[in-house]
Amino acid sequence: MRLAHTLAVAGQLNESREILHEVLGRLPAGPGEQRLEAVTTLAMVERLLGSPTGVKRLLLSELGTGKGKAALELEVAAGAMRGSHFATAVSWGERALESATAENEHELISTITALLALAHTFYGSTAEAAAHLDDAVRMIDRAQDKMLTGQLESILRAGWTEVFLERHDDAVRHLTRGLELARASGRSYLLADILVGLAYACLWTGRLDEATRHADEAFEAAVLVGSDELRTMAAGVGVAVLLWTGEPANALRAAEKAVSEMGSAAGRGPTIAAGMLAQAKLLTGDAPGARSTLLDVGGGETLPQLEFPTRAAWLRTLTHAELALGDLASAELSVQRAEMTASVSGLNGHRGHASLARAAILLANGDPAGAAEAAAASASAFEAAGMRLYQAQAHMFAGSVLADRTAAMAEFGRAKALFGACGAEPLFRQAEVHQRRVGGRTRKAAQDGSVQLSDRERQIAELVAAGHTNRQIAEQLFMSPKTVEAHLSRIFTKLGVKARSAVAAAWSQGF
Repeated sequence: MRLAHTLAVAGQLNESREILHEVLGRLPAGPGEQRLEAVTTLAMVERLLGSPTGVKRLLLSELGTGKGKAALELEVAAGAMRGSHFATAVSWGERALESATAENEHELISTITALLALAHTFYGSTAEAAAHLDDAVRMIDRAQDKMLTGQLESILRAGWTEVFLERHDDAVRHLTRGLELARASGRSYLLADILVGLAYACLWTGRLDEATRHADEAFEAAVLVGSDELRTMAAGVGVAVLLWTGEPANALRAAEKAVSEMGSAAGRGPTIAAGMLAQAKLLTGDAPGARSTLLDVGGGETLPQLEFPTRAAWLRTLTHAELALGDLASAELSVQRAEMTASVSGLNGHRGHASLARAAILLANGDPAGAAEAAAASASAFEAAGMRLYQAQAHMFAGSVLADRTAAMAEFGRAKALFGACGAEPLFRQAEVHQRRVGGRTRKAAQDGSVQLSDRERQIAELVAAGHTNRQIAEQLFMSPKTVEAHLSRIFTKLGVKARSAVAAAWSQGF
């Protein structure tokens, strides 16, 4: 038994699982310390390997013995959460907390309380999550390192909850402490999960260099543990970082690889990887593929199978895909669902995503002033959440729709400053190009007189000259490819040309 536990803690999960099954086959049925330890350790191992449902029947049968009730109920709750059954996780977590309190299992209480905070977050009950989180953090912060080393899952779950509840500095502080303790005590089985949480905390606050490092380390740790679930989660956050720092085509290839190599992963990992694949498809001009992927992994138009803390962001992605396909009715419904999610959670990040999705709808319906106002509201919400990259996106959108050139230049300037500070070089350059364009670089008139292109036509001509396809232009300007085609036809007529290459040549020479 000692060997099995040592192997599990060291991250050799498959080897530990084999020994634990052998141990359980030899131990007599009924209450006993050794059997309880073997059952709960096996449940943890199966959960980390991504197959928590296989051991649930064993946990439930052991509950009938009356021994270690709180520990067994905790593992049932943890397995349910890993399998994305969040209502079940909340129910069993509450039972475990009641049992631990009755049994005076003080060491389990902080672990269970942190689990309940995360389970309620995933379930969408933000107020309950915050209350449990506050209780868990009080216990964690009072605990000495020696005591906390045996309860590292409490700090892991508290840190993840803080990421989702927009307490990013607290998340980094707790997860960093957990990382240091896990490394010092040789608890390799927790490293990947902690590092993925740190990667997201740094990503959402715009610390891209740190996010990249944590994502890379998370993937290495997951590979060493041999868990498809953890490896897929780590690969997913790696794609998320790449979407901000690299070319969309590279992110697409990385996302396709992550999805194709999921193996036996069946929990949050596959949903993260598939969601990133949808985002990469959208950014590379494949709106139909983005929509199909999101609906498949999300379980339908309301995306019920995607975890609540990130659902507003995915609904915004779905909105953009539907707009690119010219399906304004579906896009409106997706925006309304994002707004409802934001209303339920009360989180600024959710409000930011919902407002930016609303801005895209308003623009598609011919209301650029309303779109600019919604984008400004989005930027303010993201700023309050400390989500600098999304804030920059909102400023970028506002700059693209404002009629006032001075105001538009200011918005692009804010986007450029934020992207630059975060290390998002491709987007920094994009903001710079837009700022220069709006600044009104003097262009020479064509030989046969001045060519009067509208601001939107100039935007499209510039993107054509940069080599973008119609789908890519549609994505960037939040319109359908057919609308881009219509604008391009008018540009051809005004310039007196018949090919995209001629538009590019005219742009380079000035018109």
